[in-house]
Amino acid sequence: MSTAALRSETHLEVGAFLRFLDSRAGERWELLDGQPVLMVGGTRAHARIAGNLLEAVRPQARARRCDALAGLLVETPSGSAFEPDLLVECSPGRPQDRTTETPVIVFEVLSPSTMHFDRSEKARRYRAIPSLQQLVFVYQDSVRVESWLRQDGEWLPAPHQVLVQREDSLALPVIAGSLPLAAIYLDVVPNPLCV
Repeated sequence: MSTAALRSETHLEVGAFLRFLDSRAGERWELLDGQPVLMVGGTRAHARIAGNLLEAVRPQARARRCDALAGLLVETPSGSAFEPDLLVECSPGRPQDRTTETPVIVFEVLSPSTMHFDRSEKARRYRAIPSLQQLVFVYQDSVRVESWLRQDGEWLPAPHQVLVQREDSLALPVIAGSLPLAAIYLDVVPNPLCV
């Protein structure tokens, strides 16, 4: 997400934000604390990783009567609405829905320019979503995946998994699945690990 917010005197609720989006065809926006924020286009590596995630996670989600979706906004209790690179939802939605409040897993592919915000402020808002059980950060410039879990209603204080080898597999306990890093980084050659 870009830091270029459209400064407004008014605080937009999600419904008003969706109407705002209708007037901005071809642009991608998120809502941060009632303020629209324009999203900057991603890199080829970012797009490929996001596509790989969707392709690898969707069959596992469907096996559990869930769905893996890209392009859907996630509403947070704070009144923000973010578009993760991928989400898994296990509750039924309507085909015309543009938002959800019930993801169980959220995947964010990190960009160097937004990494700090995504891992701090955005993560804090995601963690406030009652249904969310797993938050996964996928780095695009290095082979690194961090997974945070909620257990017994509380988020673990440290990542459940930090994976840095293509041979590693990410556990997806919510859907009783796993995801090899080799599948996430298929056809992507990130730089050596940068911590």
